[in-house]
Amino acid sequence: SEYASGSGTKQDPFIIKNGGQLLYAIKQGYGYLKLANNIDLNNHNWKPFDFNGSLDGNGYVISNLRIERDDISCRGLIGKNAGTVKNLTIRGVVIKGDNAGAIAGYHCTGGVIDNCKVILSKGSVLQGTENVGGLIGYLYNGNADMQLTNCIVESTDDAATIQGVQSI
Repeated sequence: SEYASGSGTKQDPFIIKNGGQLLYAIKQGYGYLKLANNIDLNNHNWKPFDFNGSLDGNGYVISNLRIERDDISCRGLIGKNAGTVKNLTIRGVVIKGDNAGAIAGYHCTGGVIDNCKVILSKGSVLQGTENVGGLIGYLYNGNADMQLTNCIVESTDDAATIQGVQSI
């Protein structure tokens, strides 16, 4: 589905109120986006896309993000992030595969992640062979042109896991 409202500019961002609108917005890969509701992805097998826009979570929560698929190389709400993600909480994730993180599988040059939180609740799993993390899976060369600020990963369940063989 398309956006709830907005024109995609900084002054008038696209407004996102449900999972279909969120998928549509991230698939487009650009523009200014702003959440206007909590969004439950209901553990549907999410397909991340590359993103070079601005996503303002506006203090809302995206819950039940699940990615278990072989047709992608970067696993997270966003596959490859070269844009801005801010003021967002993700609660409850199951992501299996390499380059896996709840916000982005791959954080690129120019990317910004600010004031974001990942809450690992009961049954949460981030698991792969390499490049696995709570927020992001792979940080491109630790380049100074990207930002990761004021973010936290917390667990509300002792059984929640982040697991990999290398680059965790």
